[in-house]
Amino acid sequence: MRKNYTDVVIDDKVYTVGCEEDSSYMQELAAYVNGKLEDLRSQPGFNKQPYGSRQILILMNIADDYLRMKRKTEETQARYQEQENEFYTMKREMVNMKLQMEQNRLQMEQLKLQNQVLSLGLSGNEEARERLMADVINSVRKEADASGASAAAPASGAVPAAENTSRESAVTSQNFGGDSAQKRTDRHGKRR
Repeated sequence: MRKNYTDVVIDDKVYTVGCEEDSSYMQELAAYVNGKLEDLRSQPGFNKQPYGSRQILILMNIADDYLRMKRKTEETQARYQEQENEFYTMKREMVNMKLQMEQNRLQMEQLKLQNQVLSLGLSGNEEARERLMADVINSVRKEADASGASAAAPASGAVPAAENTSRESAVTSQNFGGDSAQKRTDRHGKRR
């Protein structure tokens, strides 16, 4: 990159300096150094120091400003990183809680379906009851797999599992809530 040369006034002396920044930045630096000089000159005893000591004091003051700003920046970055880590921890906990709530909901749904199966009065026909229970458990597992995928990616725009539950419960209730004539038919529709 091409160097820009500009004249700056520091301590009533003109210096030609070159850098990759524009001249306004160099003027800003010179103003900062001049401000530091004015601050130090206003302190008692500074002007009585030998020239070399005054230059060292100026350099030390500028280095002090730099290190204070550097520490402040590092502390701000560390606080930001800590807050970001806390945010992601809270987000993970929230996702885990959603997954746990979904598992609890599915367990409750399974228990409701098992209760419906038991209330059908199929206790005399163990084979039909077991087959029906296996179908219920498989449907709940399929729903759990589908809702687990949507809970793991909440930002994907998937329909929440809670909305699906009411429709599937209604369908399940219709399947199990038939009249007594339906209850006495086997899977081929023949009456028993």
